[in-house]
Amino acid sequence: MGKSEEQKMNAEAELETLSSVIGVELKLEEGAASFEYEGRLVLLRSLPEIESWLVYIALSEPGPALPALMPELLKANFLLSASRGGAFSLDPGGALGLNFLVPTGSGGGQALVNALNRALNTADLWRARIEQLIAENVKKDAARLQTLNERGAAEDGAGDYQNMLV
Repeated sequence: MGKSEEQKMNAEAELETLSSVIGVELKLEEGAASFEYEGRLVLLRSLPEIESWLVYIALSEPGPALPALMPELLKANFLLSASRGGAFSLDPGGALGLNFLVPTGSGGGQALVNALNRALNTADLWRARIEQLIAENVKKDAARLQTLNERGAAEDGAGDYQNMLV
């Protein structure tokens, strides 16, 4: 049996263990498997060339709040310390995700289960933090708009953005 065949068997065995723990049958299709965790996508991509899994966990779709989030996310990515070993990413559709590399074949399927639990816990913490940052950003924007509106009203409505929208 060749090395790539052995790696594929290890990956399938690890997925079988994970399947039994989460109660969802996972199968490798084109080198990947996925499931939903609390309404969020969790993607596991087998990377046999580096004997690892790439675990992607969807976090949030921040929309226009993204620029305000970037400084904190980039700081968290520095040396992967604040992200607990994960790396933040932005998919082509604008959704934030957290990515982890997990070695395959080390400790069997239970090692994957343990690493996935840590990754999901980290994703939960960051999802809450991102929601908090978005709420703070909305509050700041509302205060800025209120200030602009008050200044405009003080100038006989010349800068009143509400009247401009009607």
